[in-house]
Amino acid sequence: MELIENYQTHLREHGRAERTVEAYLRDMERFITWSESEYGQPFTLAMFNRPDLRDYQAYCRAELKLKSATWNRSVASLSVFAAWLRATGELDYDPTDTLTRADAQKLAPKSLTKPEYKKLRLAVSEQIRNARSITGHQWAIRDAAIVACLWQAGMREGEVVRLRLADLQLGERSGKIEVVNAKGNKDRTIPLGYEAARALRAWLDVRPATQFGNVFIGKFGEALQERGIQKLVAALSEQAGIGHISPHQLRHTAGRMLVVNGSSLADVAAFLGHSSIEVTRRYTLPHYDDLARMAEGLG
Repeated sequence: MELIENYQTHLREHGRAERTVEAYLRDMERFITWSESEYGQPFTLAMFNRPDLRDYQAYCRAELKLKSATWNRSVASLSVFAAWLRATGELDYDPTDTLTRADAQKLAPKSLTKPEYKKLRLAVSEQIRNARSITGHQWAIRDAAIVACLWQAGMREGEVVRLRLADLQLGERSGKIEVVNAKGNKDRTIPLGYEAARALRAWLDVRPATQFGNVFIGKFGEALQERGIQKLVAALSEQAGIGHISPHQLRHTAGRMLVVNGSSLADVAAFLGHSSIEVTRRYTLPHYDDLARMAEGLG
């Protein structure tokens, strides 16, 4: 649909992360599918109105039983879509202004436990050690460097794929990464500890020459995309026996561990590039697993 294709272009041009773009488009596709089912005809903007959106909210919460977080993101998606339509002159009011967000249980973002991360780290090491060819060993070293960027540097997957060789400064025992034009059009400098710096040096030592200046490339020399990072993290987590995890969970793991280990919220916010310290404060909330252990104590 041309309308949604134009909306997708708008989101990307305004710096939305790829995972956010994908989520917003899924939310819009769900609404459009519902609208077409209700009217029995192809979607038009006339269906994007307050009464129908209120009916859609009831459908999502009562029939689809969307979780609070999913519905709240849908409200955001629909609101951004409405704002874009108003900016382009397609609408003269905001039909989403009567939608309400759901109260959600406040828990910390999903992250790995220490045993889970140790299993993942072991899987990364075993992939390098068990590689059966020179190229297999090469890509296993690349994967280890990517995991280091996600966890030990707390980077977003979009920041990892956009990382350029010129953005790295690596010494013998440490280093730093200059993140340019990150989320919210912000730049930040990320200090690297010994392990992260070593993983990146190991990759640069075996990285094939290519026309691209990206630090991480694919097997045909092309710049690696976010989907590639998602696939390799999923594969490693399966090998580790910890179930499916996402790259963002590794970033959340970094944030959670920094807070648990006593770092100030202000320092963690600066390290991760959060726009507000309130975003960082989520890492002080309990995990579902924490509640489960507490419940076990009740006998």
